[in-house]
Amino acid sequence: GALVCGFWTWKQHDARLMLPWAITSFVLLSISMIVIVSNQDQLSFRVRRKIPAPPVQRACAFLFYNGAAGGMVWVATLLGITFLATSVSLHWAPQWFSKTAFSTMSASDLDGFDIMTGATLLYGFDYALTALLIHRRFFNRRPPRLAGVFAVLLPGAWALLPNIFFFFLNQLSWKSLEKVQLGNLFNIFSVKDESQQLLHLYFAAGWLLLMLVLNGKWFMRQLANFQPLQKYVEPPPVISEAPPVISSTP
Repeated sequence: GALVCGFWTWKQHDARLMLPWAITSFVLLSISMIVIVSNQDQLSFRVRRKIPAPPVQRACAFLFYNGAAGGMVWVATLLGITFLATSVSLHWAPQWFSKTAFSTMSASDLDGFDIMTGATLLYGFDYALTALLIHRRFFNRRPPRLAGVFAVLLPGAWALLPNIFFFFLNQLSWKSLEKVQLGNLFNIFSVKDESQQLLHLYFAAGWLLLMLVLNGKWFMRQLANFQPLQKYVEPPPVISEAPPVISSTP
């Protein structure tokens, strides 16, 4: 998708043609986080048999096997590469592809895109890691699919509760919806001021840092448990000495 949109950008001299690939990738990868947090922490024997023993190969395999920990790292890597490639293309495509007229967004639009996209992606990881923490701390006896349900409910609940509060105070209006509501993913697209969008970015980054700290022990435990299944070696039989024969004498 990136190569197709890159070629399209080069032919049409329009850096904005990278956005269809970027937006589609952001949406699909964000949805995949719901599936990832619903994974089991314990790997089956069938999966563990395929884990490579060498440390370097095992570290690479950690990203491709079942489990929420490796899956979150894998999605974070893909989203980071996609965001970086899109941002660099929008900022530098006119100098890379051609010196002729090249359509792109204005400097303020580019900054707004970076801030809004960065805050949105950070909020996605915030919700996913918070859902994992809630499930592990309070519902660890329940199926892991419940963490995926929490990851879906958290954005809606965080967006709905402040508006319910404003409703009962009789202050719910379009102006109240356009005010900054930290933690509300949908509010990023409602605020107009760049400083308010920056507040969302800083809040999402702080929230993510807190969730990384609170989930740190769980992540390190998952990393330590990602070991190949030890082959069972049957111990050699133990041959006991025969008891001495006691002959009876008349």
